[in-house]
Order: sequence, then C-alpha cells, then structure tokens
Amino acid sequence: MSLRQSLIVLPGLLFLSACTSVIRSGGSGTYGTADLPEPAFDRTACGTAPIGLWSALTAPELRALQDREKAASGDPDALLALAIFASGDKRAPEEYAAIHARIAAFTEKMKPELAAEKNPWQKGFKLHKAMHAAFFPPSRAEETRPSGYAWEQSRFTGIFADGKYNCVSSAILYLVLAREFGFDAQGVLLPSHAFVQLRLPDGKIIEVETTTPSGFDWIHDEAFYKKRAGPWFAARGLPASTFKDYQARRIMRPLDLIALNMSNQHTAPKLMKPQDRYRLIEARSYLDPADRDGGINRVAFYAAEFAYLSKRGEWAALQRMYASVTASLAMLHRQWGEDTEFANHLAWQPYYYATTLRGLGRGAEAFPWIDTSLAWLRPAAKEGPVLKSNNEGLIILITRESAEKKDFAAAERDLLRYPGLLRENQNLGTHLAWVYQEWAMQDWERKDWESAAAKLGKALEYAGKEYRKPIRDNMATAYLNRAAVRQNEGDWPKAREALRHCLEKVPEAKKCKTWMDELVAQHNLDD
Repeated sequence: MSLRQSLIVLPGLLFLSACTSVIRSGGSGTYGTADLPEPAFDRTACGTAPIGLWSALTAPELRALQDREKAASGDPDALLALAIFASGDKRAPEEYAAIHARIAAFTEKMKPELAAEKNPWQKGFKLHKAMHAAFFPPSRAEETRPSGYAWEQSRFTGIFADGKYNCVSSAILYLVLAREFGFDAQGVLLPSHAFVQLRLPDGKIIEVETTTPSGFDWIHDEAFYKKRAGPWFAARGLPASTFKDYQARRIMRPLDLIALNMSNQHTAPKLMKPQDRYRLIEARSYLDPADRDGGINRVAFYAAEFAYLSKRGEWAALQRMYASVTASLAMLHRQWGEDTEFANHLAWQPYYYATTLRGLGRGAEAFPWIDTSLAWLRPAAKEGPVLKSNNEGLIILITRESAEKKDFAAAERDLLRYPGLLRENQNLGTHLAWVYQEWAMQDWERKDWESAAAKLGKALEYAGKEYRKPIRDNMATAYLNRAAVRQNEGDWPKAREALRHCLEKVPEAKKCKTWMDELVAQHNLDD
C-alpha cells in the first residue's frame, strides 16, 4: 500500500481539556454591623430610589436624604427629618409629621421668651432647661442617674414615645432645637459619650451635657475628669472617659452625629430587623462618604446581599442592585482607593456584578466589571490573591461558555483582553490553548487543514509543556492531511509547500520529513 493511500483524514486527537475554575468565597462583609442577612425580606421596592441606594425608601425617607445639603448647612427641619430616619422605626409620612408637630409646638411656645432674651448664654441655658421640662421626665437629683435616662435608648424617636433618652438621642434633640433658634451648635464625641458644643457670637464655647438637667456650661477640665467624671459616667452605665479622651474629642456637624447614630445601640440585631439596619447603614455612608467605617459597612451590606441572593439564583434582583449602586461604589473608591484594606473590600463588588451578569446569561457584559475589579484590588493585601484568582476563574468560565456555543472568536477576543494575566497565570494560558484546539476541531471537521494547523499553532503559544506534544502531533497531522489533499489533486508543489510548513512548525515530525523526501525524489522537485 502506497504512502499516499495510507494518509487519511484523522479525527481530532485533542488531549487538552478545558480548565475548571475554582471560585473561592471572600469579601462577604465581616465588618461592623453588616453580617449576613436573616431570612428573606421583600426586595420588590429595592433599587427604586433615584439617589444610588439599594434599600427601599418611603417618601419622607427619600426627601430627608435628598435634603442632605440643607442638613449639612444646619437647616433644623432637614436635621429633624434625618434624626427621625436614623431611628429606623418611623417611616410613614404621618409619623414624621407628628414629630415635626411636637417640635414646632415647642419652638412656637419658646419663641417669645427666647426672642426677648438678649444674653446668648441665658438663651442657650433657657433652651436646655425647657427641653428637659418638655420632653424628659423630671429628675430628683443631679448627680444620680436621671429618671428618663436609658443607656440603650439612642433612638431619637424614642424620646417622643416615652421620654427615654441617652446621650446621643438627647444631644441630637438639643442640636435640632439649637439650630432652630440660630445657635452655632455642634456635636462632641468621646469614646463612650456624646454632648453638645455651642459657640456664642463672642466666640465663647459652651459645652452642654444634655443628659443632665443642670448640664449647661459644664467645664470639662482636668479637675472634672479627676473628681467628678467617674461617678457621673458610672451613674449612666458608661465607661469613664478621661481628660486625655476629652482632649482628643471629635467635634462634628449635627449632620455627622446623626449619621453616626444610624449605627448605634438601637440598631443591634436583636432590636432591629435586618432590612432596617441595612437601610440605615446605606444612609449613613450616603450622608457622610468620608466616614470610613460607614463606607465599609455599606459595602459589606452589598456583599451580604450578593451572598444571600446568589445562593438562591436571584440574579435579576442582584442586577437591579448593582445597577443602582455602581456609581456609589465608584465614588467610594475615589474616596478610599488608597486605603489598601478598603480598596480590596470594594474590589469584590464589581467581581460580584460580573458574576451576576454571567448568572443572567450576559457574560459578554461582565468584562468591564472584571476589569474594574482587577484595577481596584491590591494583590498583596488580605484576600487580594483570592479575588485576583476568582476574576481569572470567571474569565475562564465565561469564555468556556462562549467556546461551548462555538463562538470561538468571542472567547479568543475576551481572553486576549488580558495579556498580562495570560503571561502570569498558566491556567488561563492553558484555557486559551484549549479554546484554540476546540476551534481547530471545528476546522478539522470541515477538513480545512490549513486553518486547523494555524489554530493549533496559536494553541502552542499558550499551552503548558505537558500539553505541547499532542498539539504538535495534531498540527503535523493537519499539514499531512493538507499535503494528501494536494497530492490527490496532482498539485505536487502545493503538497510540498504543506510539508515544508509542517517541518517549519514541527521539525521533529518524521512523517513530514519522510514524505517530503519521497515527494522530491519521485517528482523531481527542488527541496
């Protein structure tokens, strides 16, 4: 039997299998109050707010957040609305209106007396005394625990329910009232305590302990912290602050104290439903993007939502979430991108969005989000290698799906989008080699030997050493089949050309060398 007759079209002898990606968990939100959600709550109205939040908002809540700039400038009505929002339990318009009415009635009653008072100190003093009389139960002794004081009662709206308060809720009330009467008022924060600071027109600073009926213009000097502070803090169930704590105190706008109160005692898991806690977490970060803890908890909430919804295959809900919050995530990255830990925490989010798009069968749209995740992550930081590997794995999964649909050009395009990763990650390179082999198989079945050989040549560029021999063998077979076709057509020069290409690409292919020698000898061709 002649050599020509023995050369038949060979089947696809392709030995390299597709890489299976292992996606590992990470970035699931282990910070602060944003733990994994409890049993499901209705997310139908989530993602409808026009301000880049995922949580469902009622009309007064949305209006309160939209008035952020007014609140930042000290507008008392805007601050009052946000103080109600921060409580998390009053959401309906009529509930907001009832508290606004209580405040309005108080201020109307106080206007004549305070307008007649020309001494700013006396004006602030009278306001503080009247606040205690109007909103809090009377206390019998100054130095013991006031009757209305409750350590855990940080909810502003609780004052209007039963007169109970703590340092934060009472400070917020006084700040709102002080702004109503034109005071330059700010919050003061210690490690375990909050109070109010007034700046009078002459520049004098007045500090107001709002949990104490006689707390107007207390002097927080070293003597106070040595002699008086211990029993006073103890009576309120608080760890005693020190003079050093006071010297390092944070002085903040009323808006910022209200934002901080969105993650306080009243938001503990045992006291508040998860959807309410998460709504406040988002709002806190929205109100104060420069608050690192608030931002981390916000991002952890989105991670928790991804973990919860992805397990249930609720990809459409996740797509709505990310469509709502991606601009906010970009803003947080601009604010915190140089913070290594926070940057990696953020970088999980575009990866999750890319995973969501794949879950919806829209893998082609995932690559810009993979790009963003890779750009944001810090490989040397905690979870950086895991997240980088997960992005690489997602690239493999999406491009494998393209290849399985015979859209090899898309798979090639999307993989070549990442030349650096292809050089660094052998699994990714091996996967591209597999794509080229599958593509070559398609040419093989059509008996397009030249194209099949070219694809196998590309596969060789990326395949690991252990896979190269079968690829070279298949490439040599493709050239031999091409030479056989040309020889059967009587086109000896074209047959010789195919064999020459074979020897150029696969020098060790003995069959190509043997046949080339035979062809040259039999047909008097130049080698």
